[in-house]
Amino acid sequence: AVPQQMASFRVIIVGGGIGGLTLANCLQHANIDFVLLESRRRSIEPPAAQILGTSPTKFALFRDVTGKYLYETYLYALRPAVLKTLYKYIHDKDKVLANKRVRNNEYEELKPVVTCEHGSKYSGDIVVGCDGVHSVVRKNMWRIKDWQEPGKIPSSDKDFLTAKWRGLYGISGPVKGLETGNVQIVAGRDAACYWFVLKNGTVIWSLIEKLDKKYHLPNIPRYADEDKKVFAESKLDKILVSDKEEIKFGDLWKNLELAVLVPLEEGVLRGWTYGQIVCVGDSVHKVTPESGLGTTLVTESVASLANHLKRLVDNSSGKIPNPTDIEACLKSFEAHRRPPNALGADRSERLFFTLATRTTRIIFKYLAPIVGGESAQSEKYIAAERIEFLPIPPRSLTRTMAFNPTQGYGKKEFRKPRAVLALPLLLLAANAWRTKEEPTLVSQILNLPMYPILMMEGSRRAYLLNPILWPLLFSTMSYFLEVTTVTSLWFFLHYSWSPIELFGALDQRLLQINYAKTLLPTIILGAIIPALTVTAYPEAELSKNLQVIWPVLPIFLVILHRLFASLVQDSTPFDRFYRVKADLPSIRRAVIPAAFVTMILFQYLRFTGTGPIASPLQDIPRALGGILGSELGSFIWMVLLFKDLKNARMIETSWFILLAGYVASVIVIGSGATLLAAWLWREETLATKRHWAAVTKAE
Repeated sequence: AVPQQMASFRVIIVGGGIGGLTLANCLQHANIDFVLLESRRRSIEPPAAQILGTSPTKFALFRDVTGKYLYETYLYALRPAVLKTLYKYIHDKDKVLANKRVRNNEYEELKPVVTCEHGSKYSGDIVVGCDGVHSVVRKNMWRIKDWQEPGKIPSSDKDFLTAKWRGLYGISGPVKGLETGNVQIVAGRDAACYWFVLKNGTVIWSLIEKLDKKYHLPNIPRYADEDKKVFAESKLDKILVSDKEEIKFGDLWKNLELAVLVPLEEGVLRGWTYGQIVCVGDSVHKVTPESGLGTTLVTESVASLANHLKRLVDNSSGKIPNPTDIEACLKSFEAHRRPPNALGADRSERLFFTLATRTTRIIFKYLAPIVGGESAQSEKYIAAERIEFLPIPPRSLTRTMAFNPTQGYGKKEFRKPRAVLALPLLLLAANAWRTKEEPTLVSQILNLPMYPILMMEGSRRAYLLNPILWPLLFSTMSYFLEVTTVTSLWFFLHYSWSPIELFGALDQRLLQINYAKTLLPTIILGAIIPALTVTAYPEAELSKNLQVIWPVLPIFLVILHRLFASLVQDSTPFDRFYRVKADLPSIRRAVIPAAFVTMILFQYLRFTGTGPIASPLQDIPRALGGILGSELGSFIWMVLLFKDLKNARMIETSWFILLAGYVASVIVIGSGATLLAAWLWREETLATKRHWAAVTKAE
């Protein structure tokens, strides 16, 4: 049941499309009165069977009163079905008025009044324009602003819509060779073709191509049926599939059910609101259809607007909000939703699939086949709006990537500030390279813990196309350069390229499983046994041979790891969805013994007089000096990584305890074992904790 509404505070919604009906549904649950004015005569449904792109965002918003999702299919939904369902769940149908084409909106006694084509008038406290690209509400908002504040409307807003592309969108009957569930993109120079096949074999498709120039309003071309026919006939021989049997665009056109040729308009308005008028959806932000983001943007915008209006009403102590408070509320909404992040995603996606630049052509041909797109797609949705006054959908709390309003496309942490913070590491690397100190066997042995970390980080899913993914490169560099130079450089690159947002999806932390399972035998054979042999039996012939080849041991270690991993079945494709902690047992089995052996070696070398740090009971200042000397790089790196964890509120331990514990640990068990222990703590935290803003529990 819907609660009693504040009868004297009313929102006038202009437009009965996805945005208008979604807002109406939100407002009725927010206990806010409304009236919806739709220009169509008989029905809310549009005349054509248009297709809507769907996304996890809309799944979170489109549910019935029991919490059941209205649509279970990802990627598409039929627009009439969505509109019909949204209309169905409006409890008071008398508030949805058809055949009400809005002509004007003015102010009467400080309240906005909307006048329709046949003279009917509707008064309220807020007017919301959900009336599309050619919005009447937007035009009247500009007129009022121009009258009250002449010259304040940016010239760019008057022609904010542009078009550089056109697209032919259609629905065709089943085509032999195109199987249910197929989704495919044919990329071409300044052109692209998309299609996907529904359960009944129906094919949803689009053809886009670049126009001769960039057009602005009001000169954006419009197309008639003859233009559509000419365009389609010029593409009949375009090959769509050439694997088993050749399928051309002409095969789709033969089975055509519906098609439309349209300019692909795009743009973001700078001003969305003035006074007690606000516009949402295509009237202020227009993206091209192939991105599937148009519906996502409008549903998120109206959800955000409903949240702002709900807070406005709740903070009014039962009174009608005054015009000043209403204007502040709408300005707050605009500031929250205005950044055109999704538009940027839309443009980059189209530039990619139309091979618009040399860079995109190289990426498409050589890198795209090996790069998964799930994480990139998730960036569009992770910061999705939610309706704050309704329960969080249970399914939104069950998957590996939690919604997080502080992350996602356009909200990434910049790499440059991270690089500046890590600059001391780069300076350490430069200083070590300049001094070119000859490494001793003892220092090489005590630096061995660095290489298991390098191998583990190098097999992490999150670092695809990241320099951290190349452990063989860094181990090879350690042969030619001083170890401190290489490790400090690696620390610098790792911190610069691994913000906490990188692990927003739990599977991004996951190590490739076959590499995780083979860590222990690799470390035992390639590091622990050689280190113990050289330390315990320095005069043995084997030890002498190991000492000679020790500089290449890191290279051998990485190669051995890859060899072992190639012999083990990789279950990562399954585990990344259903067992995102599957690598942790293998990591523990490798890191804990490595840390223990490193500690034993450290103590042995210390008390035999060959270690770099004296006994803590004899010379604590010298022990601290060890931290500020050769161990400074790993110390700075860990401080920076734990700073990220603390900023994300994934650990609550105070800085005093962290720093004092690190120093004490280095004194007692050595810097190598301390580094491994701190790294493992961070790994366990990334696997079990979530960012403070992640939506992980029902409220």
